[in-house]
Amino acid sequence: MCTIINKLHYAILTVLLTVFAVLLLYNSWLGDDAYITFRTVDNFLNGYGLRWNPAERVQVYTHPLWLFILIAVEFFVRNIFYTAHGVSFVISLSALAIFSFCCAPSYCAALIGLTALMMSNAFAEYCSSGLENPMSYLLSVLFFCIYFKDDKSGKSIFYLSLLASLAIVNRMDMLLLFAPAVVFCLFRDFSSKKLFFCFLGFIPFILWEGFALVYYGFPFPNTAYAKLGAGIPAGELFIKARQYYNHSFHKDPITLILIGCALSGSITFYQRKLVPLAIGIALYMLYIVKIGGCFMSGRFFSVPFFWAVVLLIHTVDKYLRKSLIFVLCVLCIVVLGFCSPTNTLFKGRSYGLSDHYKNLSMDEHGIEDEQLCYYQSTGLMVLKSDIAPPYPLIFSHRDLKQMGLALKAQAPTVAVRYAVGIVGYYAGPQVYIVDIYALVDPLLARLPMLEAEEWRIGHVIRVVPGGYLESLESGKNLIRDHVLWKYYNELALVTRGAIFDMQRLKTIVKLNCGKSEKFQKYLEKFKNPPNLEHEKIVD
Repeated sequence: MCTIINKLHYAILTVLLTVFAVLLLYNSWLGDDAYITFRTVDNFLNGYGLRWNPAERVQVYTHPLWLFILIAVEFFVRNIFYTAHGVSFVISLSALAIFSFCCAPSYCAALIGLTALMMSNAFAEYCSSGLENPMSYLLSVLFFCIYFKDDKSGKSIFYLSLLASLAIVNRMDMLLLFAPAVVFCLFRDFSSKKLFFCFLGFIPFILWEGFALVYYGFPFPNTAYAKLGAGIPAGELFIKARQYYNHSFHKDPITLILIGCALSGSITFYQRKLVPLAIGIALYMLYIVKIGGCFMSGRFFSVPFFWAVVLLIHTVDKYLRKSLIFVLCVLCIVVLGFCSPTNTLFKGRSYGLSDHYKNLSMDEHGIEDEQLCYYQSTGLMVLKSDIAPPYPLIFSHRDLKQMGLALKAQAPTVAVRYAVGIVGYYAGPQVYIVDIYALVDPLLARLPMLEAEEWRIGHVIRVVPGGYLESLESGKNLIRDHVLWKYYNELALVTRGAIFDMQRLKTIVKLNCGKSEKFQKYLEKFKNPPNLEHEKIVD
């Protein structure tokens, strides 16, 4: 009898996973930011190295592990659109299968968990997008499988550390989620042997940081300097974070509500082994507040939501096995899911086409439903037989692909852009693109924001110093301000000089240790741009 029940449970989970697989296909899309990584992939495969603009070494991507996976698959496929969709689908579905059959503590918990994940916009939308979220899901669920085995051996801490290390290489802020659980397992029965195995597990991250420091000259992605070094007051970032939380609560209520339930449940139904997971989630939610959230609706909540679902089903598993509670939980989750104006279950070829959706694409604070904006341009279900994607954007009617191809026809040239992903990818390596938001530009990333009454998080406009564009066009430092001219000489030596040149290595140490004190004081001038000579930019 038990065998029959187990087979029935297995069959039901398989059917639900099949439904989820179809859902993933219908929700599959690619965002503009993903094409920033795609250009690096393309440049690497064409012999230009891990660079965005071939002239300089700048780490424009935040997910090295994801980048290398795309490179490995794209080497054979040679069509980044299908590579990104395919890799995202396979990895996301693998994570869900492992969650269902290996990670969930019971059949009822697996059903509840899958239903919650299916109804969450934040989770389902970022099972694709071309960004690293699918790999974060997979590494997380593998981590959970080992964590819940309660193995206290050195071998276990090695695998936990290795998965945490890979997750951090996949995206550095994953450290906040994984670190408390690793520390808990390390010090639960501490020994020098376990510490050694923990160190071995973190070798991938150590090696990557060493490579990044030598090759790029800096330990963190350029985006970190661009977004965190803009000189934005903490109070303004807090306001942006509050807006980000409010937007998610109204657009995708199930995500924040279940995260809240998981954190409160870990206190109410205290289990010592679950506390580190709750601490990791709490740290990440505070980190979102610290950085001001994101302009992509739901993106930063997707991975902590996955962790919250795992935490929740392990916390209340014994109660979920009671029929009445199980049914009530499913009903509550489904109702919460249907409270979303863009429910994950009803997306397809017509998604985003009506005027109703236009009002939902971006709110007054600049927080954007990226999937809604790009679905008709890069969605897997909207492919046309006669034209290759990406297609023109449905709301702004801009054809980013054609804009990029138009720049490619002018190559070699220097172009200044506001949206650099799809445009940059199709412009090709001979077009040097300056990103006014500084995500891919090493100099602008280290300058404060251009003050404005209204600005979007992640879209902080920078001053373009007088002579900078001429410098890029000529290959000579023609920046007209002396202090900035001197700093750019040092920066260019790091990003453009011979990798093992001794003077370059000394300059790397100098810049990373903050020894350019004169330049730091000089940056105060940028707080009042009218007193500074700068370029007028027209997109």
